[in-house]
Amino acid sequence: MTKDLSDLIEEALSPSSGRPPWERLKVGRKYLESLKAFEAFVIYRDMGASRSLIRVQTEYNKSASIFKWSSQFRWVDRCAEYDDHMDRQALVEQEEERKKLAREHLVLAKLLQQKAFDRLKNIDPAKISPAQIPNYLQTAVTIGRLAIGEPTEKVDHAGTGRIVIVDDIPRKTEEKKRK
Repeated sequence: MTKDLSDLIEEALSPSSGRPPWERLKVGRKYLESLKAFEAFVIYRDMGASRSLIRVQTEYNKSASIFKWSSQFRWVDRCAEYDDHMDRQALVEQEEERKKLAREHLVLAKLLQQKAFDRLKNIDPAKISPAQIPNYLQTAVTIGRLAIGEPTEKVDHAGTGRIVIVDDIPRKTEEKKRK
């Protein structure tokens, strides 16, 4: 029994296919989308939040078939998966940058601490007031704590105690409805 195109598309979009849904749909060695259909999809996908089939058709002179292709090849679902993927990548990159910045701040804090200690060792008591020494140390400690993510002051937390997790629940609900 041969599968119809909609069954093949479903197979190509399943997680077991091993291919991201934003790539050209393929089952085995056979592409399900024509190259023209996939090129139109890529334009639509890459528009981001301002996606519009009309814009793809008018601005890029794409075929009127894009409406059929969009429905048949589930462009909206595929773009949602692509957007989720790109958001996850951006969060990973943001976290890496945050860690890099924290390491740099820690290095600066340690340098400042060393300067403060050197100054304290070599200080002529006649040239500095006792009030200045704690300022050196407090500044170094504050920067050091911030660099490793520790609080610099006590913060009182108030709330309901409920934890709300925002996830892809609407998307998963839609997937269950389709099955």
